[in-house]
Amino acid sequence: MPWNTPDCGENAATPVCCSVVTTDYSSTFREVLAALEPLRDRNQDAAAALDLLERDLLPRSAGGDTYLVVGIVGPNNAGKSALFNALTGRNLSPSMPTGGATRRLVGALHPDLLKKLQSEPTLTRFRVRELTNVPARQATEPTEDPTEVLVATDPALPKHVMLIDTPDFDSILDDNRLASESLLAVADLVIGVVTRHSYQNRAVVEFLESWFAHGRPWILVYNEATDRDTAGAHAGKLASDVGTPPLARFWAPHDLQVQIGNRPLMPLDLDGDERTLQDVLFDLDEITEVKARAFEAAQARLRDALGALAESLHDQSNEARAILDVAAESAGHTGVRVASSAMPSGPFAEAFRNVLDRRTNFLSRGWRQTLRQLRLGIESVPRALLGRGERNEQEDLRLEKIEGEALRTAWPAFWEDLVRDLGPEARHAARARAAAEVAVVLDRDLAGEGRAEAARASAADAIQSKPPAKIDSFRQECETLVENALDDRGFDIDIQAAADVATLVPIALAAAVIVNTAGLGSDVAAAGGGAVSTFLVEKYYHLLGRDVLVEAQRRWTEMRGAELSAILVASSLPQAAPYLRDAAAGNAELAERLRQLGRKLSPS
Repeated sequence: MPWNTPDCGENAATPVCCSVVTTDYSSTFREVLAALEPLRDRNQDAAAALDLLERDLLPRSAGGDTYLVVGIVGPNNAGKSALFNALTGRNLSPSMPTGGATRRLVGALHPDLLKKLQSEPTLTRFRVRELTNVPARQATEPTEDPTEVLVATDPALPKHVMLIDTPDFDSILDDNRLASESLLAVADLVIGVVTRHSYQNRAVVEFLESWFAHGRPWILVYNEATDRDTAGAHAGKLASDVGTPPLARFWAPHDLQVQIGNRPLMPLDLDGDERTLQDVLFDLDEITEVKARAFEAAQARLRDALGALAESLHDQSNEARAILDVAAESAGHTGVRVASSAMPSGPFAEAFRNVLDRRTNFLSRGWRQTLRQLRLGIESVPRALLGRGERNEQEDLRLEKIEGEALRTAWPAFWEDLVRDLGPEARHAARARAAAEVAVVLDRDLAGEGRAEAARASAADAIQSKPPAKIDSFRQECETLVENALDDRGFDIDIQAAADVATLVPIALAAAVIVNTAGLGSDVAAAGGGAVSTFLVEKYYHLLGRDVLVEAQRRWTEMRGAELSAILVASSLPQAAPYLRDAAAGNAELAERLRQLGRKLSPS
């Protein structure tokens, strides 16, 4: 069978089919490759995008991509193999009246093209293996690699065309569909073969629509038609349903001799021209345009894939944050409860001193400075030389111990809520949406004997070993409260005296103030500084008013509650919390990176 294709090789006067990529996207493709590589084994969408890059776009952009991949696809018993054999002039692919014989990709090409593909792996879009012995029999055997193509060489074929036959894409066999999809992922031109029995099949239409949606060039062959007019009407309906018009339309009447293999399938032009299918396939005036359109379609498909993957990663980032938010909400309530048990008296006393220093005259400030130096000197003398005895119980009752006891009381309810929301049998929507690997990490933290007590002990140790981080901020808040209270009250001698006493009395950072706002018992109690400390804090309370101390307690509870919440999350989710934070940040960053790369791939 003659081929009307002039030479477009190295010796051709005008190698019109040798290069179709007018813009160099190769560097961007490699950026996408590097960005997606970490996701290859754990994300199917990323793996599909990588396949598109490695088998299609990178070879096209490597330079010298001079060959045209023409694939034949269609549903069961449509006549794909009969058409392939007719185009190649050889019985290479099994063709049976019952259909379904082809189980793998079967190709045909010129020997020179095969040598070129074998010597230049960057141009190879398939793993190619040469047919031996009985070709048709080999094509009926399944393969472990759906992208492998069994190829036969023939010097009568054009030097720059690879024809490929595919298994049925509507087969119940997954390998058959994967083989068809692996061809469609890289084909320059697709021949879609249908019959009157399949042209309106929903699965057929949806399959073709998904692959041609980005403008991939295709040719429609309507086989086994009852007549030309019917073929035209049905072909028009299919093209309308698919949404992408074919480059050309052909038809073939039902012919039993073709069906049983006694006569080659020779489709006729459905639009009145005298062109054969071969004329359309291998007209070099059209090949360059076909390859350019195929490249643009593949690039558009990659852009869409990157966009979809970015959205998926964004959703995964939000899902990770949602789980952390559930834990933080529960921990936040408990943190506030623990923080409200006491506040440190040191920052409040220091705030009072600082405000009084700013508001009094030079002599008063000098007097208090002398007292402060005296106090510091006394504190430097060893306790033993002063004959001081053992610390009393009130001195030992420091802030971290009060918080520790409050945590012990609040912990059972906190742990129960956390396990109920995020544990193995949790019903919270955030846990239900979690990926399998996230669920595994959560279960390690929240399930298992002894995990509750181990997590509580870890939280208690953290409270003991980590002093409050926002003491300076709290002191500044207290200074504002004291300033406002003094403005409302006015300056009296009793405040001056209290300031002098405050200068003399050391109050440790961890000393605690307990404010009872329920009206039961004392309104204020102090611990950590002894009786004098208690007297001093109560003096402040009476001088400045109850509201000042209550507001200070509220602000402390807010600040310290956030710190304790973080401690509770870290202790209860030692593996899951850092994993989720990394996942949330990493997925969000990668999603934005993929969006940027998608924009770089958009036509200028």
